[in-house]
Amino acid sequence: MTRERASWSLVLHAQCDLAGADFAWRFWTDVGNWAVVDPAIAAVRVDPAFEAGARGTTVTEDGAQVEWRIGEVAASRRARIEFPVPGAALRVSWVFRPRQPAGCTMTQTMELSGERATEYEPSVAASMERSAPEGLQRLAAAIDEAYARTADRARRDL
Repeated sequence: MTRERASWSLVLHAQCDLAGADFAWRFWTDVGNWAVVDPAIAAVRVDPAFEAGARGTTVTEDGAQVEWRIGEVAASRRARIEFPVPGAALRVSWVFRPRQPAGCTMTQTMELSGERATEYEPSVAASMERSAPEGLQRLAAAIDEAYARTADRARRDL
């Protein structure tokens, strides 16, 4: 199967200084954490679980519902979420890579493609280019904060 060429794409990177790739993956795939990172999100649901083929819904603070589907998962390392719209789709891929001596790098790639992608491109590109870099940095900070709390708790329990 050939993949159609993206009309628009954006690649972003963020580093977690403390949390490794496995911890970052667990934090991110727990969709309950998405609202912690993005104040525009009121609720997120995925059915049945974070796995290929699962469907999800994100409800924004203003009540809008965004439907999506998990297109691919390679546990603990990468996933792709697809946001379909009539005649096009926004595909957001995530890759989690360990860093040495600690931490991880998260790469987020967004691609808009489909026969009507150019119609959506102005609004999608403007929105994602404005909000996604800061959102990815907030995610990295939230992951490191959660990891630090876990590490502190583990030290106290010793």
